[in-house]
Amino acid sequence: MSKIYTFLAMAVLAIIMAVPARADWSATLEWDHPGSVEIYAGGLGADYKVDVPQDATSMKVDVAGSTAIYVAPAKGYFLKGATCADDGKAINPITLYYISKRGVALQSYDHEGHTVKVDCVPLALDGTLNINVVNGRDQIECQFAETNRLVKLHTGEQTVKYSTEFEKTLEISAPTIYAVDPYIKVNGEEVAWNARFDLLTEKLTITDGDQIEIKYCDTEDAPEAPDINITVNFLDDLAKNALTMVYNVTQSKIENDKTSFQAKEGDNVRFVFNTKEYDVVVNGEPVKPSQDEFTSYEQVFTSDATVSISATVRQWGETTVKIGVVSLDGLVLRRYGIDGEIVDKSTLTPIGEENFKFKTVNPSKNATVTMYEVSVSQKNPKVFVLATEQTWIEASEGILEGEHVPMGVATPEMPLYVLNNPIIKDTKLVVFVGTDGVQAKAENIVIRDRQRNVYDLEEGYNEFIVDDQYSSPFTILYRGGGDPTISSYCNGYACSKDENELLYFEIDSDAVAHIFAGKNATASTITAEFADDADDSTEIIVDRIHRLTKDEPSVKTFRTCEVSVTPGNNKYALDGETPEYTGDTHVFKVRNNHVITITKGTSGIENILDKNGNCRIFNVSGMLVKDNASEADVNALAPGIYIINGVKCIKR
Repeated sequence: MSKIYTFLAMAVLAIIMAVPARADWSATLEWDHPGSVEIYAGGLGADYKVDVPQDATSMKVDVAGSTAIYVAPAKGYFLKGATCADDGKAINPITLYYISKRGVALQSYDHEGHTVKVDCVPLALDGTLNINVVNGRDQIECQFAETNRLVKLHTGEQTVKYSTEFEKTLEISAPTIYAVDPYIKVNGEEVAWNARFDLLTEKLTITDGDQIEIKYCDTEDAPEAPDINITVNFLDDLAKNALTMVYNVTQSKIENDKTSFQAKEGDNVRFVFNTKEYDVVVNGEPVKPSQDEFTSYEQVFTSDATVSISATVRQWGETTVKIGVVSLDGLVLRRYGIDGEIVDKSTLTPIGEENFKFKTVNPSKNATVTMYEVSVSQKNPKVFVLATEQTWIEASEGILEGEHVPMGVATPEMPLYVLNNPIIKDTKLVVFVGTDGVQAKAENIVIRDRQRNVYDLEEGYNEFIVDDQYSSPFTILYRGGGDPTISSYCNGYACSKDENELLYFEIDSDAVAHIFAGKNATASTITAEFADDADDSTEIIVDRIHRLTKDEPSVKTFRTCEVSVTPGNNKYALDGETPEYTGDTHVFKVRNNHVITITKGTSGIENILDKNGNCRIFNVSGMLVKDNASEADVNALAPGIYIINGVKCIKR
């Protein structure tokens, strides 16, 4: 079983090393039991392990050049899980294969600046398994699935202690190579082995006091193989750089000393080379080159031996990759990596056009792209395409997720097609926030667009200008303590929940979202009734965005929200009564359903004329337009703004 983990560990290590670098970030970790956690900042392995004081129960962890923090239980402890105190979300444990432990991985895009509480408890080994191995040849291992705790079994009877609370499953394994009529018996009942990955394996559900008998082969255990000495002779300095790891496959052990070490007679030893950077020769035989940084050479040793290694710097030729884009404007092309050499776009010449069908979110889109060829080294034949702040990538073939926007990568085997758009912020988004201020606070509520940009909110109305195609959908996040009830709506319709049970809303034009936390959301309807002879000078705005008209006279909103009415030349009544207000506009908060009645006005001229029916008219510059003007003179004025008997008037 440990051999499987070794291969997985190397794969995970390769993935970790390939993760693009990012800006520094940090998170704060808390736990109850001093000495119960191991913390790794940026990767897994000894070089990434953080020095945690034995008496500490909290620590701020800073990370440079990576997106992840890993937390694992210390020896004698079990990590049950973790919870983010900022958003209240549970973080599910995973298996950290490179260190063969159950733990949690915290990502910068989810937990930057957050506090995470880790639930790590003592692992009490209060259960007993009685295991008798018949001719095991020292090849049988068992592992507790829930904790990844590994126990190596020997021929004969032995007692294995385990935790009845957390360890429920025992996985037994051995290589198939020596197996002869194997069996497993649990409390006298035989269980058949399963063969997979060149291993015999079986998962058992265990209970305290189980009697387990295992037969692996018919051959009695061979005597322990004698020790042998292996010396590595580096014929040049480059050979030392080229050798990245020495791994004893038979013993599942990494040799820390690469120059001289001991093994057992018959051990298979793997030498891992970086053949991406070097051409390597071992004992006179060239190691097959690869673009992978981890190329293996294996040898079975039966006696003392010397391994001679030489290396030269590997020479690489040139090749090309193809990229198809809607436009090169607003894009950055980088050779070899996300932070690699910038390609001078002025040196690129179009080689043709193609019509490509992009797999966008909703629905697929056809677009004409211009094709370009970019020269790269065969050593790392990749070109990354990223968007600038003025551009966003809607879709690409072979897409990778960047930190804020998608990015694409092209290789000689896989051309890259990019559907890119300029960011045009011409959509108004109004977000109304209502909280009780006790169970929930407005400063703890944010919305996040699909590019992971975060918008802070305040109590009441918040207004943003966005690009709806670039930003929608928006996710609603509560980052305070507790778990307040949240009701949310967009344009009057209840928001949906995504696969993570987070509320979200979508927009495709000007929109208003209502978010209520810790208090009830009471819906109301605002209805405008326009008389047939009323002119179009009246403006009724609900939630600062919905304009009521004769064609669209009604809209749904919520209590405590805002309505503004500017009657213009018309008469205005609210719920049958004429409201009192100053200025041209009446702004009121919604209390329940409201009806706004707009009827024909008198233009207000008779209220401005003096007792003789005359007036003095000035323009906005203060120049006298007409003295002793009659109502007929006023009605004959050209459209504009006038001062009539000291009153500012608009003639439409």
